[in-house]
Amino acid sequence: MKRVLVKILFLSFVTFTSCESEPIDSYTTENTDNLQTVSNKNSEIAFPEKFGTIETITYNGKNLKVERIEDNYILDGDIIIPVKKVNQKATGRTKNRWPRGVVFYNIQSTLTNKQRIFDAIKHWEQKTKIKFVRRSNQPNYVTFRSGSGCSSSVGMIGGQQFITLSAACSTGNTIHEIGHAVGLWHEQSRKDRDKFITINFNNIQDNARFNFFSYPQIFNADGNEYSPFDIGSIMMYGPYFFSKNGQPTITRKNGSIYNVNRRALSPKDIEGVRRMYFNDILETGRVLRKGQFLNSKDGRTYFRILSNGNLVAFRDSKIVWQSKTAGTSSNRLVMQRNGNLVLYNTNNRPTWSSSTGGNNNVKLILQNDGNIVLRSGTGKAIWSTKTANIN
Repeated sequence: MKRVLVKILFLSFVTFTSCESEPIDSYTTENTDNLQTVSNKNSEIAFPEKFGTIETITYNGKNLKVERIEDNYILDGDIIIPVKKVNQKATGRTKNRWPRGVVFYNIQSTLTNKQRIFDAIKHWEQKTKIKFVRRSNQPNYVTFRSGSGCSSSVGMIGGQQFITLSAACSTGNTIHEIGHAVGLWHEQSRKDRDKFITINFNNIQDNARFNFFSYPQIFNADGNEYSPFDIGSIMMYGPYFFSKNGQPTITRKNGSIYNVNRRALSPKDIEGVRRMYFNDILETGRVLRKGQFLNSKDGRTYFRILSNGNLVAFRDSKIVWQSKTAGTSSNRLVMQRNGNLVLYNTNNRPTWSSSTGGNNNVKLILQNDGNIVLRSGTGKAIWSTKTANIN
């Protein structure tokens, strides 16, 4: 039984033509009138000709509703949940990052139109610091392969993983699917999406309604947002995706329709990737808010404020340092201009500090050795978590 897809505009996480003549350009999210759209003949889903059964699985420690098609678990139409990760205990978010932002890959020899892959990789490397290197013997890598649709897993899952591209998947679709492999989810499923868009569930195919849940609804946990909501993101669903009646499934809050971007990473996509992978310094005057992260460049260490108000340093997903401020409603960490690093709660009261006032041009740096250090303008270490080389 075939899916009924009307005027689909979508994803990764695309205009579909097997060949593209126009170059990939940047654009501003303020003007999306000329962005490409996806037709119903070129839908961005993993198995466009098949229905599956809806099942609940355990993924990364959370119950997750997915579509099962044969031996595959599918989320949001094109996100592949790796079977080997189902029903395992949570492994932590840093495990899904490509260390140092380097993605190793190879290409199936029988895959047609390889140029779309080269063009998509070139675009990613021009717009971000993510690097793509042909695999030799690296254990973790992406294989671009042919298949019935467009799909990818999210982040580095360990071992071989796949980006599947049918002949209809364009360069823009490939950019989108690489976004998933790098670690990006779909924009319309963010926790703050209801401030900007309206999901019209009455227009969605009955068997696809769960694809429009927000990630807090899906995972029973807040997502990690690295940049403001962006209706022009290449990871955003189109307004007619999964429509059962030709009416829009997503609109702006004022009810208007938008065009989907399947040409290029948006400026906010680019900033989000930078913060996700290469945000290892909190400079003077900057703020780290709850739900945001600082990450070491090797991807092994990260710093965040937990939902309970505790400021925590993780090394390989293990807690190695904490402010012990759970229950204080702490929601932002400020690198003050006087050199003091201060954690504040929702009442604007300090709940923890590094007690390093009186220093100039101080930066908080996440080092690759696992230590988190405050350094003055002269490079002198004035405070640290003392977590270097903790395994």
